[in-house]
Amino acid sequence: MADKDTNNSENNKTPFWKKHFVSLFLFLLIIVGTVWALIERNQMIKEHKTEITTLKSIHQKEMDSMVLEKAKLLTSTLALAVRSELIDENKDQVDQYFIQVIKNPQVEKIMLVDQTSGEVMISTNRKDLQTKYTNSKLLKAKDVITEIEDNFITTASPVMGLNTQLALLVVKTKK
Repeated sequence: MADKDTNNSENNKTPFWKKHFVSLFLFLLIIVGTVWALIERNQMIKEHKTEITTLKSIHQKEMDSMVLEKAKLLTSTLALAVRSELIDENKDQVDQYFIQVIKNPQVEKIMLVDQTSGEVMISTNRKDLQTKYTNSKLLKAKDVITEIEDNFITTASPVMGLNTQLALLVVKTKK
């Protein structure tokens, strides 16, 4: 009879999962919630990384365009100052303008080139004087144009007299 009591008591026992159903259900919810949160976190990190790289590339393009615009403005402004001095045939004053502008750490070199012969008339680098400027694209400039090479921006602007082109101003700046 004792054997029957033990068999009945074992049969009457409820399984572990039924006794602790609420606790097991809550534990399962915590695990599922944690896994879901980790997946969402990783997805959000990926989205933010792509957004950041997109914003960085847009920012870099804007900065590059601003640097190009700055180089064009510098060259066209300097060309106007040089124009008035060339009309008065005052090349010493043009050289003084160049010396003042070259003090800017972004400016690498400034040259005044005879557009017909290509000869460098005035330059901040004295080694360039009386040499030929060989960039034919810039020599033919009829308006302010820029050329990007490595880490430098070369900007050229024609210096116009009353009815003829007096020279070509070439400014090389760092990017």
